[in-house]
Amino acid sequence: MIRHIPAIRRVPRVERIVRDRDVLHGSRDALVARGTGAPRGVAAFVSLAALLVAFAAAPAGAHGGHGARGALHFSHPLVGESPSPGTKVRIDHRFDSIETGGELNTARLEAEYAIRRWVSVEVDVPWTYRRRAGRPTENHLNDVEAALKLATFALADRGVLLGGGVAAELPTGDAATGIGSEDVTVVAPFVSAGLRRGALEVVGRAEFGIPTGGDASVEPDLELTWNGSALVHVGGRLMVLAEFDGAHVSGGAEDGFDAVYAAPGVKLVPLRGTAIEVGASVRVALTDERDTDISTVGSVFYHF
Repeated sequence: MIRHIPAIRRVPRVERIVRDRDVLHGSRDALVARGTGAPRGVAAFVSLAALLVAFAAAPAGAHGGHGARGALHFSHPLVGESPSPGTKVRIDHRFDSIETGGELNTARLEAEYAIRRWVSVEVDVPWTYRRRAGRPTENHLNDVEAALKLATFALADRGVLLGGGVAAELPTGDAATGIGSEDVTVVAPFVSAGLRRGALEVVGRAEFGIPTGGDASVEPDLELTWNGSALVHVGGRLMVLAEFDGAHVSGGAEDGFDAVYAAPGVKLVPLRGTAIEVGASVRVALTDERDTDISTVGSVFYHF
């Protein structure tokens, strides 16, 4: 989630929604989708983005416990991010109903590869369709995100995983459609943590997005995004989630922007003993300031 965040965070980090600078409308109040990076205005990613891992040394789909160091890992949230490095493929569909009118539909492919059990690399590729009243539907590649994730297992015996890393949102969007960016790269260092107690998993992540490039005469907006998730395993195949995420913008046209969102969700292993998971979530704003009225996320995960 640079975001997102999407990020994820991303988010997709969850894909992010940012204040539009669309010259066709000449209004900063319109909104555009950006990839799972750290754009202006809203919480991450997101897509967010999220990581349920089977470590390279562990069987796919296994749920780690408090045993040997390195065995601990965390299930992927649907909006936020897991601190666990791992190897997996995730496909998302996200729908956003925009505060100022219009709709966004984003399909996202996320691929993560664990080089070692403590480090992984990730690439998120989103494609967004944007619909606005009185205009034809527009679509384009959104901002692609690449990330390096690290984790330490020093406290694994206590059910605690600490991590961090850096993500980069690349300007692969299109200014004509208002989808993503053509000239702004966002670099976002982040920290993350997870706690497991029996069937309960609690994870969180915070990142600081630093934009580079773009119009040198425009003051950049620095964005702090965060997400947290509580997940409960119900039996061997069902997981229930309560997620929260938010963003604070400092500087730029949106200085002081603060938004918080909540997202209940469920995940399911449809076939016992397989490495496939499916999930769905609904995300709503808890604050008057927001970039989306409501969002929905549907995800399919495959773990290696």
